[in-house]
Amino acid sequence: MISGIVALGFNQFGRVPPDIVRESLNESLRLNESGQYTVDASRYLEILNQKQIIIQEYQSSFHLQNKITEQILTQKNNLSRLSNTEYLATLGYIERNTSTGAYNLSGYLSRLEMAELAMKLSEIQIPK
Repeated sequence: MISGIVALGFNQFGRVPPDIVRESLNESLRLNESGQYTVDASRYLEILNQKQIIIQEYQSSFHLQNKITEQILTQKNNLSRLSNTEYLATLGYIERNTSTGAYNLSGYLSRLEMAELAMKLSEIQIPK
């Protein structure tokens, strides 16, 4: 029963912080005729409605946290691609020396292209 009532709240209000759920459930308790406490579903939804500002702030911070996580993952992906020698070779930034197997900067790169590559590498921030 409780999980169904909580699901109603999630359906109506979206992501709700666990402490608000717990607090709202406690505030919506009613003593029934047999002397037992039960959760009043309509009261629970009213309480969540009163706490809508807190819920919206929580949802906003959750979405912001997801965006930051996505940016970090994108930066990690870019870093791994830019540190992949085969990828850099296909872009023409480096060349493989067939006799030694070592990679060197491409002789065909202009100074402007090398500066652009350095800027790309420096813009990537490694997350802590």
